[in-house]
Amino acid sequence: MAKKTGRPQIKVDETLLAKLARLHLSDKVICEILCISEDTLHRRFAEKMELWRSQSKAKIAEVLFDEALNIREPWALKTISHRHLGYADKHEVIADKTIQINIDKQDEDL
Repeated sequence: MAKKTGRPQIKVDETLLAKLARLHLSDKVICEILCISEDTLHRRFAEKMELWRSQSKAKIAEVLFDEALNIREPWALKTISHRHLGYADKHEVIADKTIQINIDKQDEDL
């Protein structure tokens, strides 16, 4: 059996890493907390990070949907309608008066 060469792998607390990823902290912040480089994070945990963040987004959407439909929270209804139904805030401006501007010959240079 051949001996492994090189440095030993840095031990990373995957439970803590999963919690941090689910909070959608930036990779830089996660690396600072875990005392690892971004290269190590991406090389060893990219797929797991993507999975944990996706699960977190799904849970957020589930809670938001529940808030909107069962509790009828206005902010949740608005968010659901914007994200999933394509609604948007539209501001209708109606001009009901015409403004006439008179320019004197002296003001033409302005």
